[in-house]
Amino acid sequence: MEKFELLRKKAVEENEAYRIRDLKEIQEENTYMLQHYLTDLRVKQLANNKITREQAVEIATKKIEKEYKKRLQTKLEKIESIEQAEEIQNISISVEWVRNRTWGHNPTAYVFTAYTGQTTGTASGCGYDKESSAIAEAFNKNNSILRIIFKMKEKALKDNENITSHDACGYGAGYGALPYFEGGVGVSCFIRILKSAGFSCIEIHGKSSDSYNFTKQKEAEENEGNNNQKRYK
Repeated sequence: MEKFELLRKKAVEENEAYRIRDLKEIQEENTYMLQHYLTDLRVKQLANNKITREQAVEIATKKIEKEYKKRLQTKLEKIESIEQAEEIQNISISVEWVRNRTWGHNPTAYVFTAYTGQTTGTASGCGYDKESSAIAEAFNKNNSILRIIFKMKEKALKDNENITSHDACGYGAGYGALPYFEGGVGVSCFIRILKSAGFSCIEIHGKSSDSYNFTKQKEAEENEGNNNQKRYK
């Protein structure tokens, strides 16, 4: 089982940096940050001088410590589950579009891989790329797909411990210590990321559906030459 020790280290460092930042800000009379970590009742008590600011800071400090401990545990558990995920050779994506009276055509993405099976994602509204948002949601539910970009960043960190997810994997791989697939960036970003990881992509587009089939390049070479399909390699 491949270990992502550098990503684990980065997750710990990031969590600690944000924890220290929040503790510092509530000490420096950042009212918004202090209230963020207080219940509505405590905010009212502070405003009405029922509790002192020092007492409010003490309450918020305990909340910060508890919250960041939980956040770190969640991240470390996520890393462990992705370490245990199976390596995949194929990713199949089917996107179905349904017209909505208010928001126009909305996509539902169905992503299938071996071992994990099917994950789905949806998007609605307007003013952003809905297709990539639906696919990103489905991708981020699939640990075998996340394993691809985790592996890319872990490798890049060996050469540059400060490298970003965008620089390690490509635009659309998220922000922060752990990479993920961003919504709204366009499907072409995911194609480029997976291409960098050694995959080829065959696209098929219809009036109410789209499909994308990714295959590790060694296998993809055997599927060469369908004139009715658009291929990225």
